[in-house]
Amino acid sequence: MDAPAPPQGATTTNPDRTTVPVNSRAPPVAPGPMDHISIAVDATTLASIMARVPAPRPAPTCWKCGKPGHFARACPDKEEKSKKAEEKKEKERERKKRKNQKRKEKRKAAKAEEMKKKDEEAEDEGEEGDEMCGGLGASRGKTQGNISEPSVLEDRQSNGRRGR
Repeated sequence: MDAPAPPQGATTTNPDRTTVPVNSRAPPVAPGPMDHISIAVDATTLASIMARVPAPRPAPTCWKCGKPGHFARACPDKEEKSKKAEEKKEKERERKKRKNQKRKEKRKAAKAEEMKKKDEEAEDEGEEGDEMCGGLGASRGKTQGNISEPSVLEDRQSNGRRGR
């Protein structure tokens, strides 16, 4: 009895590791002196083919937390830490803002105090100037008395113009 017919497209492996179709009528070839070269060529061809085919990569592993499935730039632990860091920075900004506000208030107060002292000094000098002018009737640039009467100061100014 005959063996059952192999399925269409089936192959078999020869002793020299070559595959041939089962229903091929060619007799199997005995290994010859050049077969070791063909095996070496096949190995280099196989190596070059395997080099072109990318090897399956493992899932990405985060170097921050060591968990697989994400990279460090997308690490959930990093997001939590960055939120905490952002809150800390915001608190620091607020503290600096309050500190600067206090400094501004102190500068304004010091400037107001300085202006007050200058005004008081100007008033003191103005009073001394009034005492020096005495009978001339000048007080801070204002003349006292009747406007129709010329003051002594005006007389001096007019005499000075005539003399020139």
